[in-house]
Amino acid sequence: MIISPVILSLHEKTLGVAKAFKRSERQLIDLLSEMDRTRGFVAMGYSSMRSYCVGPLRLSDFQAYSLVGIARKSRECPKMLELIDQGSLSVSHATLLLKAISKSNQEELLGVATQLTKRGLEFELKKRFPSKGREITRPICSSHSEVTLSVPNELLAALKNLQNIYSSKRKRCLTLAETLQIMTEECTTKHDPISRAMRSAARKKKTQISSPERPVATIVPPIHRVAQYKRNPIHWRLRYEVVLRDKHQCTHLQPDDTRCEERRFLHIHHIIPVHLGGQNVLENLTTLCSNHHSYLHWEDRWRVKSRTGSVVTF
Repeated sequence: MIISPVILSLHEKTLGVAKAFKRSERQLIDLLSEMDRTRGFVAMGYSSMRSYCVGPLRLSDFQAYSLVGIARKSRECPKMLELIDQGSLSVSHATLLLKAISKSNQEELLGVATQLTKRGLEFELKKRFPSKGREITRPICSSHSEVTLSVPNELLAALKNLQNIYSSKRKRCLTLAETLQIMTEECTTKHDPISRAMRSAARKKKTQISSPERPVATIVPPIHRVAQYKRNPIHWRLRYEVVLRDKHQCTHLQPDDTRCEERRFLHIHHIIPVHLGGQNVLENLTTLCSNHHSYLHWEDRWRVKSRTGSVVTF
């Protein structure tokens, strides 16, 4: 078969770009591993490696999950990176192994992964680790999505038992989706911080309880700790006011001026620290995720210690 010089030249260029792509992908894994180890993403103003990857790096959610997952897992299973360097293991194959591979089974699973196609590896992992299947959410129309996940048989039996209970209470046969909806509504009403805060605000309005005027927070010169200020617990009514105002979401602004999306592992932070005279008043409280909360306190310590010549690491 005769191939024209134009096609051969195009083929050589394509090979070069493909090799450069794999090389840059491998370098990116190393850089993300170091950024995660040093928690540099927090110093850059982001609450997680995912938000750092999706934000300034402009990676997709799946790319962030895949590359960061491989970077973290490679500390436990370094042979994974060796096989990627050799070309025996692709990044997509390594991504499938993330939830199943460990230090004890890495030799066996990596050997299997290098011999199978991606579909074959997916089937093998499902057979070996039925409880560690991927959770997949796929939109099927504007109002519904399809969710695929693996659950233990005990959980499925408990869910079907609730389906029977709710069907009897509603006097009609309910689907599993309707059962999940009722469970979600009941759990949200009972445990969701915003729902609880709204109920608290309604009770307060209904009972017309008048509270004494709260003192205004004042700024005390920094560095010098004020001994007379004592940390008191934040009243639960005030906590609910903070939740309602901040919508139970971290209020930290990231470098791209977008609000942090974290809604888990949240803390209430004193804008003016207690030891500098900060009060438990709504204007002096804000909601921060654990990473941004730690970072702000680290930043305060750095400002103080940098004046004294101390070395601060994060």
